[in-house]
Amino acid sequence: MLNGVILKGNRVIIPKNMQEEVLIKIHTGHQGIEKCRLRARDTVYKCGINADIDNMVKKCNVCQHNQTAQQKEELIPIDVAHPWEIVGSDMFHWRGDEYLLVVDYYSSYTIIRKLSSTTSGAIVSKLKLIFSEFGIPDIFISDNARHNDSAEFRKCEAEYDFKHETSSPRYPQCNGKAERYVGVVKKTLQKAYEAREDPAIALLCRRTTPIETGLSLPAEMLGRKIQSNLPIIATTGNEKARFHRREQWRQQYDEHARDLKDIIQVKVSEFRIM
Repeated sequence: MLNGVILKGNRVIIPKNMQEEVLIKIHTGHQGIEKCRLRARDTVYKCGINADIDNMVKKCNVCQHNQTAQQKEELIPIDVAHPWEIVGSDMFHWRGDEYLLVVDYYSSYTIIRKLSSTTSGAIVSKLKLIFSEFGIPDIFISDNARHNDSAEFRKCEAEYDFKHETSSPRYPQCNGKAERYVGVVKKTLQKAYEAREDPAIALLCRRTTPIETGLSLPAEMLGRKIQSNLPIIATTGNEKARFHRREQWRQQYDEHARDLKDIIQVKVSEFRIM
């Protein structure tokens, strides 16, 4: 038990009066049976939760309407050692708007930005903002679209010092990961639209769902678990880190307060009534 919450490992045991509400939250984003099970396995627990998830997804019109056979692509194996070492990028069109997608090859974390223009300058500006938030990758993979061979892009490549690789007739699937995740993201957005759900929450749920059993969440690329619409439990390590950080702040504050007190005493001693 932690702060009055009953746990099973790191999973919150769902109170009986909240079970229906939590099941609906697990189902947010309409990711299908296996992904919903993975979401639950990482956060919450109740007896028979897998059967409840199966029934909910099978009865969901949005899930059934968008159900397709999941076929894995054979992609060129790329050895990636750490997050944001290699990223891929692609563009897509959805409901009248253009979007830029960037995916981390290590964690599969996806970043989506709506484009107000598809000029080379506008796309490069979006990429620069993404790099300013997440860092500059070692390798940037893209297709052979015109904006990826523009003067603006080549200047960005030189200034930001990353290596640009593109798909080619010899290696047509070099950018396959980005292309695959364009399909994943578009399907997520479409399901949210049909279900009248917040698309931002749907994307958050996808980012906080493990790719497969035993693998980390894509959002853990950021070095931490991200709060979604399901509960997460702070680990002992997090509590220790928080205590250590508070102690550092307290010591810095005390030192600053002593320095300020010394300055005030010096100023008072220098003051003389004439």
